Amino acid sequence: MEAAADGAPPATPPTPTAADARADRHVLPIGLGPGELVLLLSMASGADTLLLRVVAPEEVAAGQPVPVTLRVENVSGRDLELELRGRTIAFDLVAFDNTGSEVWRRLHDASIPGILRLERLEAGATLELTATWDQRSNTGDPVPAGSYALRGELLTAPEPLVTPVRRLRILPPGPT
Repeated sequence: MEAAADGAPPATPPTPTAADARADRHVLPIGLGPGELVLLLSMASGADTLLLRVVAPEEVAAGQPVPVTLRVENVSGRDLELELRGRTIAFDLVAFDNTGSEVWRRLHDASIPGILRLERLEAGATLELTATWDQRSNTGDPVPAGSYALRGELLTAPEPLVTPVRRLRILPPGPT
């Protein structure tokens, strides 16, 4: 899939709604700014709030590694217990081209152990999960220069918590 040569921003991939969450935990996305989303988790014990976002550079040179961080911040004012998947905290990062098609997924072809772990996130604490995208597609081919959207997914039970997209522009190679 080719990115737009005119620099147009990529199409926005779908974001889950409250209907996607299980009955006893409603996920309500509320947009703040580019790349930020607050999730209000309504549970039997009261309302909990997490701020999820993808942190990445706005521009990178073609072929250069792209550092990407999924940041989860507890802004509720009290400790929260998160139901996370995997032996180590499982998270995914996804890159979409300008048509909204997935070009790269960190966990492409990965197996996540069927382990549920409870992780306490103290009030005001931030959980940061980092990875690097090598600018290659799921098939191993280099992606072309252009506009992309990055999305983070924290694998929680029963459904992942998903960030809004973060825009990224891969610059064409310079003259040699």
